[in-house]
Order: sequence, then C-alpha cells, then structure tokens
Amino acid sequence: MTDPVDIHGTTNSRRRSALREFNEPFVGNTCADDNVAECVQLALWTTPGLPRGNVHGEVKDRRVTLTGTLASRQQRQAAEAAVRALDCVTKITNDIAIDPTLKQPPEAVDAIDTPPDIRVACAFPMVYVTRYCSMIPASVSAAIADAITSLDHGLADWDDRHSARLVVLYRNQRGDTVTLDVGYLVERGMMPAVAGEVKAGSTPAGEALAIEDIENLPQLVAAREILLSYAAAIGRKPENIAWQILEGGTHSWPNAPLHLLLSRRLQ
Repeated sequence: MTDPVDIHGTTNSRRRSALREFNEPFVGNTCADDNVAECVQLALWTTPGLPRGNVHGEVKDRRVTLTGTLASRQQRQAAEAAVRALDCVTKITNDIAIDPTLKQPPEAVDAIDTPPDIRVACAFPMVYVTRYCSMIPASVSAAIADAITSLDHGLADWDDRHSARLVVLYRNQRGDTVTLDVGYLVERGMMPAVAGEVKAGSTPAGEALAIEDIENLPQLVAAREILLSYAAAIGRKPENIAWQILEGGTHSWPNAPLHLLLSRRLQ
C-alpha cells in the first residue's frame, strides 16, 4: 500500500517524524502551536519581496490561516509558498487580500557580503543566565527573549540594566543544539548582587573573527558557518564559542556583529 503524501509532497511517515521535533515547546513558549507560529512569522519576514508586518499567520493544531494585505497576486503566492515549505505546517488557508495601491518593498538582501576580519576582543564583566535551544532561528529567538525576561526579573534592583549592553554567547554547539549565555555587561567594580539562575562571569578574550551586516535570524545562523570556513581558510583553529554585543538600551538583536573566538594556528 502506498504511503499517502501531504501538502509538501512527502509521505505521512516522514511527516510524523518531522512533527515529533515540534511536540515540545521551545524555550519561552507554552505549546507546540507557538513554535509553529514563530516559524511562520520568520518565514514571512525573510521572504524576498514581502513587506514585514503586512501578513500574519494564525495557528491552530498546526493549521495556518494567513491574513493581511499585499500588493499583488505574486506576493500572495510567495507568502503561501514560504509557509508551505515549513515541515511543521499541516494545512494552509490563504485569506490574504490584494490591494495594488500598496507600496512595493525594496528588494531584500539575502547574502552577507562583508568578509570577516580578525579583531582582538577584551574580557568584560557580565551577569547572565543560561538557556538551551535548537539552532532553528525561532528557537534561538524564543530562548533569548525568555532569558532577557529572567534577567530583568532577577536584577530588578539593578537600575543600570536599562542602559547596559546586552551580550549573547553561543557555546558548545553540537549538531542542531546550542547553549546560550545571555546577559548584560557590567562596569568594572560595579557588579550587582546575583542569585538563583543569574550568574556572574566575563565575555571571551583574545583574537576573534568578526562578521558584520547581519540583517535577520537566518543570516545569524549562517554567519557562524561562514566564520568557521574562513578560519580554516586562513589556517586558524576556532573555539566552540561565538558572541554578539549590542548597544545599551537598544537590544536590537540579531543585528549586531558576530564574533568567533580563535585559539591557535593549525599545524
């Protein structure tokens, strides 16, 4: 008997295997549908030619209803195709309206065009919490958002947190999982009291590769692979730790340079 296929053209047995990965909520989410909703929003935001914020996806039992307004039938089809490509979606209802008078968005930039360069990183004191997540961009985003909430709660008496720079460390990546240390930089000699899951530490120090012009979450995930390849090309051994430091008060993650620590030259 032939195994039936779904909206993606894949068999039901492969579909069940893919969906099992989304059964547990990502960090910061309450149910599997929250996972799907984040992936849907990410797919819409990163589709070339679609204006951000014009289309929304409502998720119930992994079934997605698309609503909003776009300028053309081609955009409407592009939005549906982006969501249809997600393994976690089982059905799509496209209720997007078309209004030709809407302003067309500029062409999206998908590639990271700026080459990496070597910088010397200094260690800065920090207070942070640790989170674990998959390398799916929606999972990384949810983990960081949850970490910031926990930091602000645990450091409620520390007034400087509102202007402190945010730091995100990605360490011990193993396959599709990564450990995140998310925290605030602290002025030397001004370390606030920490307790519970909030810990005191410091940022990495030493030579590091850095890459600029990261514009979205998929580029952030891809940037680490670019840095690893570049390190091998110049004969340097990378450590399994990368990080970003954001300007105080903005927290406009992920649009900050990504650094990858280097250890030594390859023999």
